[in-house]
Amino acid sequence: PWNPPLRSLASAISNTGCSPPSISQELGAQPRMAASSGYSKVTRSFACRPLATWIIANLGQNPLGVQAMMASSTRICWPLHSDAPKPRGRVCSNADKAAAPSDKLVLLHAVSRETVCRAGGHTCDQASLLAWRCSDSALYLLTPLRSASLHKCARSMVLLGACSGTLLVDQCSDCVVVAACRRLCVSRSVRCTLHVMTPNQPVIGPGCESLLLAPHHASFPQLGRCLRLCKLNKSLAPGVYNRPHLLTGAAVDGHSVTAASIWRPMHPADFFPMSVPFQFSESEDSEITCLELPPEYEEAVQVSDGPM
Repeated sequence: PWNPPLRSLASAISNTGCSPPSISQELGAQPRMAASSGYSKVTRSFACRPLATWIIANLGQNPLGVQAMMASSTRICWPLHSDAPKPRGRVCSNADKAAAPSDKLVLLHAVSRETVCRAGGHTCDQASLLAWRCSDSALYLLTPLRSASLHKCARSMVLLGACSGTLLVDQCSDCVVVAACRRLCVSRSVRCTLHVMTPNQPVIGPGCESLLLAPHHASFPQLGRCLRLCKLNKSLAPGVYNRPHLLTGAAVDGHSVTAASIWRPMHPADFFPMSVPFQFSESEDSEITCLELPPEYEEAVQVSDGPM
């Protein structure tokens, strides 16, 4: 009785199969809704234009999206360490509302001159991370993530446990990012240092300049767990961090663009291992996990004075 285009549309809206009539179909066929939805009892079908108008008029904001999280002003009670009196950034999550683990989102918005550190927990584990307009801050999220997006961050250090999906760095400047991830995408970012372990070639899009690529150099007790939950093979380290795929044009604003102006590998003499400057509880795994380094960087570490 339900025509195929309508069933396909209902399936896309409700994210269910097409076999039974969906809730949106049943609502549209209600007598008091029929006039506005364009439903005809005679043909048992909908008129296209009234149906489209009815759907648009009744679309609402995603209750699990970023805008809804910003409007609700629900904050996570994480201690933010800062010495400067100022309006504090917003750290919030929809973990208590998310119906499915894939909808879980952690938002760090306008965190400035602060230090945030989390090592696991229901709120962060397997969540998607969005760090938006953070500046002059140190963000330590030592937990397995589904994905991570850094947008318009400046002069900040971001250390992530691991990402089972994509790590996106967009419109960032003067940032240091340390992560193990399945994929790395960078766009419109300048003067950023990326310490990554990834089994796939990083993708560098247009607008990038003076990027520094280096192997993953952090060690902390939760790293092994993060890699395991994100299904990232430790034996693949150091990965292909130094073989990016460039998606840039031949010229930008009339000036020629070369790979050397977009990115370069970090010189081994400038490389150093990194340790997390926090003390973990006794319940944490006592084994400090670190990833294998390329030979030239391993030699540089042995010559250096030790971890930062």
